[in-house]
Amino acid sequence: MKTKIYTTAIMLILSISVFAQNPNWSLYTTSNSPLTEDFVTSIQVDNHNKAWIGTYESGVVTFNGIEWVMMNSTNSTLSDNHIKFIEVDQSNKKWIGTESDGIFTIEDDPDSGSPVVVGYGKLSDYISVTDKTNGDIDNLTCLAFDNYGNEWFGTWGGGLVSFDGTNWVAYSISNSGIPHNTIYSVAVSPVSNVVWVGTLNRGLASFDGFNWTVYDTTNSDLPGNTVYGVAIDAAGNIWSGTENGLAKFDGTSWEVYDVTGTTSALNYNIVHDLKIDNEGKKWLCTDKGIGVFNDTVWSFIKASNSPILVNNMSTVAFDSRGNNWIGTLGSGFAVNNPEGITLNDDFLSFSGVRETIGMTVFPNPTRGGGTVTLEFGEIVDGKAEIFDAKGQSVKSLSTSDSNGSHSITFNTNDLVQGIYLVVFTDGKKIDTATLVIL
Repeated sequence: MKTKIYTTAIMLILSISVFAQNPNWSLYTTSNSPLTEDFVTSIQVDNHNKAWIGTYESGVVTFNGIEWVMMNSTNSTLSDNHIKFIEVDQSNKKWIGTESDGIFTIEDDPDSGSPVVVGYGKLSDYISVTDKTNGDIDNLTCLAFDNYGNEWFGTWGGGLVSFDGTNWVAYSISNSGIPHNTIYSVAVSPVSNVVWVGTLNRGLASFDGFNWTVYDTTNSDLPGNTVYGVAIDAAGNIWSGTENGLAKFDGTSWEVYDVTGTTSALNYNIVHDLKIDNEGKKWLCTDKGIGVFNDTVWSFIKASNSPILVNNMSTVAFDSRGNNWIGTLGSGFAVNNPEGITLNDDFLSFSGVRETIGMTVFPNPTRGGGTVTLEFGEIVDGKAEIFDAKGQSVKSLSTSDSNGSHSITFNTNDLVQGIYLVVFTDGKKIDTATLVIL
């Protein structure tokens, strides 16, 4: 039975100061957006370019460029707020992996468009595990889909689990050739349907449906035995992000990229996440930023050359508009596009350099109970919206003269002490400012 998620939807357009100066970047944190937590564990973008953001302990946030939706254990049937991964399948179903309650699948209601939980829950409800070496089969770490639509779940101590829509199968060290029961990453070859599994301390393993093959530092050139990320490029090469650098395997030979290698500019060996974008570039998330490799040249994204406030990059995702979504541990998430960010085509294009109105707010800061004026650098005819720190609209304003005005003045009697975001638009231009009520 389908269960509807009850959510709080916040209609909000954010213009962050650094984005106004640089149209290629936008940073979203708990201090400037409705984002519920700055520790982001996973990001995926669905088939409608809506971003799904998983947090360390605050559930899931969705953002389509205008609307924010929060899903957690208090306002939805998502019972575990610790999100380990988010994946999206070809039908646009969202798969949410959690730390203790297994998997949740979410679809959009065909009538309302609201997200709806359609299954599954704890894997232990479907699999009878008597083998103690399987550990915690409900603590999920990763997910991949094979060419036949089957799901392959990695677990923390519970081995690898497959589901074909009817049958659940658990692969552990006691009943298969898998080298370890803690799985960090999984990927499936789009050509051969071979499943590639990154493990804790036991290297990389492949499974063709019958046989397991294990690659580690003793029998191959894999640079490290803990494989945090696995990705497969268009040529079929297997890329592994380890605790000791990056490796490329073409089925016969290995090529290693690390901080000491002559062919690599990799600035940090521990690769926490590994993704390949639509252009074939490899994105490596590390504690010292993101390394981007196009098979020839390395480039880096870090706090010193971007609006991101920390170097701890946790995850990355890509949408069909060319935007790169970067999750961090401590600085929320950022959106980057060298060609100019476009977040929502239906409302307002953020592509290229965006015109602003030149709005100023005074007096600011101000004490509650007084009047505040929004002054514009030109005659405008539009509307202003004031949002509190939670992203909720608390006041709507508009220019009094149908022919436009240079300013809007309003009373702050109904605004409590705090920090507010003021957003003004005339339908073509947009401007924002922060208002502080003392």
